[in-house]
Amino acid sequence: MDRKTKLSSNINQVVKRQILASWPLFTLLLVFSLLGIVSLATWTVGFGDQAANLFEINQLQSELEFSKKQNQGLRSFLAQLDEKVSLLELLAQEVTDLKKIKGSNSSPFAVPVRQLLTSKTHYVFFPVQEQVFERMKGELNERINHLGKIYTDGYLKLAYTPSIWPVNGILNDRFGNIKGRFEIGKPSFHQGIDVSTWIGSPVKATANGIVLSAKYHPTYGKRVILQHQLGISTVYAHLSNYQVKTGSAVYRGQVIGFVGNTGRSTGPHLHYEVRVGNIAVNPMRYISKYASNLLPKLGS
Repeated sequence: MDRKTKLSSNINQVVKRQILASWPLFTLLLVFSLLGIVSLATWTVGFGDQAANLFEINQLQSELEFSKKQNQGLRSFLAQLDEKVSLLELLAQEVTDLKKIKGSNSSPFAVPVRQLLTSKTHYVFFPVQEQVFERMKGELNERINHLGKIYTDGYLKLAYTPSIWPVNGILNDRFGNIKGRFEIGKPSFHQGIDVSTWIGSPVKATANGIVLSAKYHPTYGKRVILQHQLGISTVYAHLSNYQVKTGSAVYRGQVIGFVGNTGRSTGPHLHYEVRVGNIAVNPMRYISKYASNLLPKLGS
């Protein structure tokens, strides 16, 4: 074997030995490379799952916030609704009490307000859709406004319509033509009714209203005129003193003056009129049967 061949053989043996010596390192590097690829793939899949979960969580949080806002708005509306219903119930009770004063035993307002409001309303559970919420609000507000108008009209009609006796005493002269009232044999038209009672007896407003006048008149003496709704006014004459001033508001049953004998009077009494516009009408048409039964007699 020549020298060149022998050198080549030695080189090959050295390379083989180096390759054999490096094989464990190559194997280790290959294993680490495979583990890295697997880890990278696993991390990539996990990251995708986490991203999907994060997106779903954000979506659920958005829906939860929207539901909270809806529920908060609905609770606020229900609180306002409860306040409106409470005020409406008070007004309904006022109307019922006024109808009792008028002597009516039956009342079309006997059904509780809350029952009237909810009888045609379907309950909606939280959370509600915005369209359902708005429709429910509209329906309830419409029903409240409708009931409010009914009760308000009823209250105004009853509260501002004279319906009680202005004073306790004995009913003497009635409304209409009376013969020999001031001159024997000559009839005169009496524009109201006269109730005889003690001087100083309290005179009460027969309905809610405003004091149109509280001053002396040559015929009526010390006189109070109250202006009510619907063009109705009431007159209280021959008073000994006033308890109200012009322009002040009064309510049914409030003392506005005291019985006297002032002006053109034949004795202590209250002259009481009811006028529609400027025309005097029979007060007995307005005084309820219930109130007339309560008129006491002097000395009783």
